[in-house]
Amino acid sequence: ERYSDAIEFFQNVQEQNPTDSDVCYFLGKVYLIGKNVSSAEQSFAEGISRDKDNPLNYVGMAGISLLKKDSLAVEKYIEIILDLAGKKAYPILELSEIYVIVKGTNFIRAIELLNNCEII
Repeated sequence: ERYSDAIEFFQNVQEQNPTDSDVCYFLGKVYLIGKNVSSAEQSFAEGISRDKDNPLNYVGMAGISLLKKDSLAVEKYIEIILDLAGKKAYPILELSEIYVIVKGTNFIRAIELLNNCEII
């Protein structure tokens, strides 16, 4: 029930903010949590098309690649994320959370990424 509410909420926000790429990320993340991989991937791709310099939707695409067990694509997206985020912690925190959401992934890699964050 809450899952449906979250999707409806972010879809409404997306309609009200048609150029906001962050909304695409959060909608995609909800889809990813709900195991709706196709919709998640579509939402992340939309976010990238809205703002290719926002690292968050690449975080989502890394999550999709983790689910597909495509380690080359994961590392490609991580490179992009690190390049765009620099030492900013938020995108890296989101990436680490994606590692947790996608079961059976490399938690050590998530910790390594967090160690690169700037301490706030």
